[in-house]
Amino acid sequence: MPNDKSLDGGRGGNPKWTPPKKYNLRNSSNANNFYSVDSTQNSGMQAMPSADGNCTHTSDALISGAMKLPNGRYMLNGMELTKQELDFVLDNTEPQEVPSESSMRQSLMSYIPNFRISLGSKSSKTDATTSQMMKKSEHAQSLHKQIKFRTKPLTAVEKILATHTKEVEDASTSAAAAAEKGPECSICLSNCHEESPYQAQKETSRDIVGSVSLSRCGHVFHACCVLQLVSHDATSIVCPNCKTIHGVMTGTQPPGGTMTVQTQSMHLPGYPHSKTIVVSYNFPRGVQDAKHPNPGRPYYLVGFPRVAYLPDTRQGRQVLSLLRKAFDRRLIFTVGTSATTSQPDCVVWNGVHHKTEVTNHGGHGYPDPNYLDNVTMELAALGVTEDS
Repeated sequence: MPNDKSLDGGRGGNPKWTPPKKYNLRNSSNANNFYSVDSTQNSGMQAMPSADGNCTHTSDALISGAMKLPNGRYMLNGMELTKQELDFVLDNTEPQEVPSESSMRQSLMSYIPNFRISLGSKSSKTDATTSQMMKKSEHAQSLHKQIKFRTKPLTAVEKILATHTKEVEDASTSAAAAAEKGPECSICLSNCHEESPYQAQKETSRDIVGSVSLSRCGHVFHACCVLQLVSHDATSIVCPNCKTIHGVMTGTQPPGGTMTVQTQSMHLPGYPHSKTIVVSYNFPRGVQDAKHPNPGRPYYLVGFPRVAYLPDTRQGRQVLSLLRKAFDRRLIFTVGTSATTSQPDCVVWNGVHHKTEVTNHGGHGYPDPNYLDNVTMELAALGVTEDS
């Protein structure tokens, strides 16, 4: 049967039974001295009875950086506590082995709010102080981990990642994440609350860790997995789930091309009261670069200059503006195999349809009442709109 002092923790007051084989965390020789955590000393910890019958740890364990502050409070694991609250932690945190720092923080966050509730609303000042302390504690637990690449990006890829993503709260500090399985990263097919198989030391050293959400669509992925989607000179991120474009997409159109526009008085079929906008594209000879199928080899200009037609209407002029923007972003053409001649290494259309005939003899002319709407949607899929 424990002695009288062991019933009340050695300080007198209301009796409290201390379970056997668990340790009182207070250093009984000096009430203001507490042990500090050394997570490398998790084995061989011994507990020796003190003079008052309680047990004290003989190795550095459990309490991290507890010290008395000038205002009379105590700082424990980033939490500012009153003496009464600190006593509560010391008397109730009784694990049988040394916990990790993260688990200790979770224990503190579970004990302190419960203890403060049990105190009741003694005064409005006490409630305000408690609220401030709990907010500080919650903030300390949700400190950002993705710092280096966000504050000082070293590469274009890091800049894109920092600009178009937001850090997702780490699972170890999120109660919601602990209760739920969480989203799956569709790039690596692992849970976003687990480490990605693509995580490497290079990314870790730049704080590219944990998970991120894309700024426009909100889909969540591992930060290092998003890197797999971005080339070294990319200017955007395309969400693999919904295809939303974050940033400005650029293509692989050969450099040095020209886009000229003129207006003619002729009328296109279906637009009897409108003039015609004639768009002409041309390119100089050149060599394929790293983004093309055969870098170092020349590309061929078959069928250039190429001419396309638009009605000179309000919507036609809007489409012309979008086509010019897409051309400047190198999205209208690319290098590939010609669909008409099957010749490789040619400059070819890149998926944005053009009306290359006035009348519809070969299926590429007018009338086509849906063309302007369709090409507007094709351009929007590439991120080319009036607003972007």
